[in-house]
Amino acid sequence: MKAIKGLTIHKKLASYRSAFPHNDRTDVRNVTEIYNDVLEFSRPGLYSESVTRAAWELLLTRIGSGTTSQLIQALGRRPLVEVVAFLTTLTTSCMSDAERL
Repeated sequence: MKAIKGLTIHKKLASYRSAFPHNDRTDVRNVTEIYNDVLEFSRPGLYSESVTRAAWELLLTRIGSGTTSQLIQALGRRPLVEVVAFLTTLTTSCMSDAERL
């Protein structure tokens, strides 16, 4: 059952790749739903590591491009505890990358 759920999530994330990249004034359909899903799947420990990694790849693409308006809006709709967890994970990831330089 877990494998089927993971496969379904991976397919959903793969379908979202076509929405990335986009600019801040996007006309991508269901962009709010996309960000809600991607943020949900990026939560460590709640989904398989491969799902979490795939979600973070999409998010880091947005952050790296500097077009983060939609992401910021999506984070603003999340509970504060989830935003803190997101920022903690992001910061930890960035620090790991900086240490490799």
